Amino acid sequence: MADVAQHRRPEDSKRFTSFRTTILRRGLPVWPITLLWTVAWGLWGLSQQHSVWRDEAATWQVARRSVTDIWHLLGHVDAVHGLYYLLMHELFGWFGPSTTTLRLPSVLATAVAAAFVTLIGHRLAGVWAGLAGGLVFGLIPSVQFNLQEGRPHALIAAGAGLSTLQPVEQSAHRDGDRVRRPQLPVALSLQSGYQQRPRTC
Repeated sequence: MADVAQHRRPEDSKRFTSFRTTILRRGLPVWPITLLWTVAWGLWGLSQQHSVWRDEAATWQVARRSVTDIWHLLGHVDAVHGLYYLLMHELFGWFGPSTTTLRLPSVLATAVAAAFVTLIGHRLAGVWAGLAGGLVFGLIPSVQFNLQEGRPHALIAAGAGLSTLQPVEQSAHRDGDRVRRPQLPVALSLQSGYQQRPRTC
């Protein structure tokens, strides 16, 4: 057994080296890896026995109302979530109200956010830093919580990722392929804002 393992290790090392060389030389994007990784995490146990909890119940109730009733509600409370409620209202109309329909937008939005983290990390510190950042992003407890919650926080994370990527890309185009060091703390502070949001909304 030991001899077989010793013979396999050089082959595994060569395969990894070949994989790494292929990505670096061809410039293959790695963000699809983190996107699919996060989607896989999100789809696992998505329905949770078809029950809703906490603020999801508010989304469930509001999204099943008519557009007129939703508009009337937004005149009194939850105006900040208006677009999200209208989106979920349309999705419920197309696919029917279910916990899968309720939570799948959050899964997809979190996956997009992970892809943005990968792209940002690639620009700031290289392809492997981007890949690691995108994979770890999906394992953060607060991210996993919002990954399967029928609330707009995952969509906000995707928007934060896009808003962070844009100045990073603009700086990279101005200064070459590598982003200037002063841009690093700015990008990190923008991205971490999602993690520091209040848990009561």
